[in-house]
Amino acid sequence: MDSVVLSSEQVLKNPNESKSSISLPNIFYDIRINHEEKVSELSGTEYTKEDVKEDEWLDILGDGQLLKRITKKGKLDTKPQRSDVCKIKYIGKLDGNVVDEDEVTINIGDAEVIQGLDLVLPLMDVEEESEIIVGPQFAYGPEGRQPDILPDTTLHYNLTLLSCEPKPPLETLTLQQRKEISNRKKERGNYWYSRKEYTLAIQCYWRALEYLSDCGVLSFEETKINEVHSLLEDQIIVYNNL
Repeated sequence: MDSVVLSSEQVLKNPNESKSSISLPNIFYDIRINHEEKVSELSGTEYTKEDVKEDEWLDILGDGQLLKRITKKGKLDTKPQRSDVCKIKYIGKLDGNVVDEDEVTINIGDAEVIQGLDLVLPLMDVEEESEIIVGPQFAYGPEGRQPDILPDTTLHYNLTLLSCEPKPPLETLTLQQRKEISNRKKERGNYWYSRKEYTLAIQCYWRALEYLSDCGVLSFEETKINEVHSLLEDQIIVYNNL
């Protein structure tokens, strides 16, 4: 996928003025649909040292809405793939004030963080630290996040990819692990639903259901009837959300 490299002077002057004549796939402009496709499109994209020089910003989508600059290089050839389990730390600022901060474990492309961060992560190496400028379309959009993030606000993030590993096969997880992961995705789905982001909400609910299905892959010795019953109850709750 093509990208645009900008100098810091260009970015700081006005992040939204950076335009590209590159023809990009339509999925990048349908910002609220096919989130997984966008992440998959970026996964595996390679950028060499010659592509991005020191003090230069990478205009990932070519429209100035998602910019990235490396501040600390990570381990070479450790970029995550779609669905990999990543531990990340981020600090989001607005006018120099911290408004969004967390250290979380997520699956790449599962809409567990704002879209801007989800799209950038496949371009980072493990232990890399980067500055990210996220336009409102890929942050908190026209609704914002009251009281500290107003509608249509561009945010400045410091993002660190702490670790990354492949998604474990479903059959290797215990019932308790499944419940914890499923509940995390269900709660994220509820968050998107509360913001009327129904496509992202449905994606999260379907991901939650994946971890609640196929109870039979666990042996009887590993399970208790009350645990299976609890798992099925969770499954019904998520289905009702859909």
